[in-house]
Formats: sequence, C-alpha cells, structure tokens
Amino acid sequence: MSELNVNRPDVISRMATRFFEAPARVQNCITRRTEAGGKMPNALVRGMTGLTRDLFDYDYREFPRVALGKFSFPLAAPPKGALLLLLYPGTVIPRLYRAYQRGKENNDYREMGDVLRRDLTAITLFVFALGPVVKALSWCTQNLSGVKLLDPSGNGVLKYSQFKNYEIDGPGALKAILAEGNGHALRAAVNGLHDRGLSAVSGKHAEGFAQEIEKIKASVSDLVKDFDAHNPGQPKTLKWPAALDDRAKNIHESFKAIEAKREAVLNVARASGSGEMVKVAEKMKGEFTGVLQNYAKVRRLPADLISFGIMVGAIGYLPMWVNTEWNKRQFEKKVAAKAASELKKVHITPPAALQAPTFGLNPALQAPMVNRPQPFAPMPMAVPPSPFNWSA
Repeated sequence: MSELNVNRPDVISRMATRFFEAPARVQNCITRRTEAGGKMPNALVRGMTGLTRDLFDYDYREFPRVALGKFSFPLAAPPKGALLLLLYPGTVIPRLYRAYQRGKENNDYREMGDVLRRDLTAITLFVFALGPVVKALSWCTQNLSGVKLLDPSGNGVLKYSQFKNYEIDGPGALKAILAEGNGHALRAAVNGLHDRGLSAVSGKHAEGFAQEIEKIKASVSDLVKDFDAHNPGQPKTLKWPAALDDRAKNIHESFKAIEAKREAVLNVARASGSGEMVKVAEKMKGEFTGVLQNYAKVRRLPADLISFGIMVGAIGYLPMWVNTEWNKRQFEKKVAAKAASELKKVHITPPAALQAPTFGLNPALQAPMVNRPQPFAPMPMAVPPSPFNWSA
C-alpha cells in the first residue's frame, strides 16, 4: 500500500479551500470588472455578492471566546452558507433515499414527504431562527437593563469580545460610554460594587477601601445625572458636554486609585497569610475598570441561554407538529372525499333503460302531483261542534 503524499492536497482539501475563498473571489471579480469597465455591476451581480458575503464570509483565523463565570472557551461558529451546504445535502438526501427504499417495499412513498417537512423545517430553524430570537431577547434585555447589547450599525447583537469597549481605561472611554446611551447601565453597575470584605484586612492600605467605593458610586451617579441634564428628552444622538471633561478625568483617576488600593490590599493579605482574602483580592482584579463590561456580559448571558432553550424546544417540537398537522389534514380530506363518493353512489340517477316508459305522453302530464298547477283551491270543510262542549 503506497503512502499518502501529505504535501499534495487531496480533493477534499481543495474543495474546502475554494469554499472558504468563495466570497473573496466573487468580490475580487466584481472589483476588477468595476475598475476595468468604469461602471457598477448590475443588480443581480450585486445581489449575489451580498448573498455570498452574508452566507459564507467568515474570519477563520480567530474564534471568539465565550466566558461562563471563570471559565472561557472558543466558539467556532461557521457561516450560514457552510451549515446549509453541510446539513441540507448531508441530512436530507440520505434520509430521503432511505425513505424511498422503504417506500418501494410497501409501494407507499408518503414517508418521503414526512422527511422533507420535518428535516427542512428543523434545519431552517437551526440555521436562521437562532439569530432573530437572540436579537429579540437582547432587545428586551437592553430596554430593561439600559445597557446596549445591539450593534448600533445594525449588525445584530454585540459579540462578547466587543464588550471590551466598555472598559473604563481612560476619560475618553467614559465619555464614549455615556454618549452611546449606557449612562444608566453604568450607574447600576457601579452601585453593585462592594469591598467583599477586603476592608477587614489590617494595614494602612486597607483603610478606607469601602469609603473609596462609595465615593465612586456618588461621583458616577452625579455625572450621569448632569449628563442627562445636558441631553433633555433622551434624543437619539447624545452629545458629551465639554463642561464635564474634568469630572470624567477625575472619575477615571478614582477608578485607577481603587484598583491600585486593591493591589496593595492583596500584598498585605499575602504578607499576613490570609489565604481567603488573597483569593478575594485576586478575583477582584479588573472588576472596577471593567464594571460595565461585566455588567453587560451578565445581562447578555440569560438572553443566550433562553434563546438556546427556545430553539431546542422549537426544533424538537415544531417540525413534528407541522408534519402531524399536515398528515391530519390530508387524512381528513381523503375521508371527506371518500364519504362524498359513497354518498354519490347511493343517490345515483338510474339509467334510461330502467326509467318508467312515457308511452308518448306529454312530459308535463307525468310530473308529480305536487308540481302540477291546481285548477281551483280546495274548499274549506266545516268543523262539527264538539259534543263535549256543554257551554254551547
């Protein structure tokens, strides 16, 4: 048996490479045509370009990481076009073929229709329905919590990696957070901060730790209140007033100071041998500057879990329900058609050979008595008196 030449890509590798390069190839082709001819491609070509980009375009060099508590894992989500090419032919065609083989045995091919209804519905829900469900629930969560979970550019829900922009790493980040409409969410997130018992650590660095947190809460609350006062009526485009620049800078310095105090408390806890306080201080690393970032992740996670549960229920129940209702209606139609056929056989008109002879008479004379015209109205008959009527 000859060895496989690993240096030469096989057919599957070439197909995969062409598949992943399809969006870029189509876009390059249109770009060259536009530059050479000096005119835009027609609507059909532009539509195909947008379709290939939406269905197949994906950066396979970097997978986003999803954080669940202290654990995180990469999430490799292939584009919708790849899922369609894998699931539709790879799932539906083999099941159709198996249903066809069973239908040949019984001369009944109705199972092929069942496969199409069940599998096409389930795959379509799996590929296309999860995104809209997540977006709808994220929109509801966004309105309830005040934190922006939807991309303002209209590209769906913000990714977990995009919440990195909510980190307060400078006065400019604080301005952008409020200008994007996250002021109330920032205030709610900051109000949830507490010292987690680090104030109990002995030493001058631990003194006033809880008081510093309370000062940050008051400063952020006043900043959000004054920012809303400069943007009355909640306009669509919020503007940062220059009068609040110094306060934003001071608040950022407060965040840096409390983070430095946490590090100092951590060193004191290590020196004193307090293992529990060491763990608490280590877990709080980045909690202050990333307070809104963590707040957004916590608010986003329930929407994802609920969406996943909804899709599991829909994929498990909806295709079966659609197929059952379809078969039920088809069965009712067949039963109604069969009943109508039997009823027609019972009330069938006898053939001409079995009808009564006319003997050449006028057909009008053979009409039933109820249909003949009456020459006169029947005379009313007198009612005899009752012999039991003693009052007469």
